[in-house]
Amino acid sequence: MKQLICFIVYLFCVFGHGQECLLGIGGQNDENIMEIFQLDDTQKEKMMNWSGRT
Repeated sequence: MKQLICFIVYLFCVFGHGQECLLGIGGQNDENIMEIFQLDDTQKEKMMNWSGRT
């Protein structure tokens, strides 16, 4: 029974956050992400589209 409760809590923690992006795309640090991952122009454009900043 304890294992079942732990499994349910685990599922809630994993799937309970919805569509929150852990990288922060669309947040305040888009420029940091572009710099850290050294994105090319095409990748930067896609990232801006995903964040809603066209």
